[in-house]
Amino acid sequence: MYSNLIQLMREAYDECKILGIAEDVFSKGGIGEFILAHHLHHEMVDGGGGADGFDPATGNRYEYKVSTLTSFHFG
Repeated sequence: MYSNLIQLMREAYDECKILGIAEDVFSKGGIGEFILAHHLHHEMVDGGGGADGFDPATGNRYEYKVSTLTSFHFG
């Protein structure tokens, strides 16, 4: 039922490994962060702590907060 989707995800994971971002993109919230970084023309930052991406034009680093809900809950 999902074999085509699984194959595409495997290919995406392999590409993310080459880019050094596989652990970030496939972790909780990683897909949203990856999409946001792409939308903002940012590059993703390796590692799980601190900034998620940076703007190569300015060098500024950003921690993204991505939600599919209408509000954020920090706690």
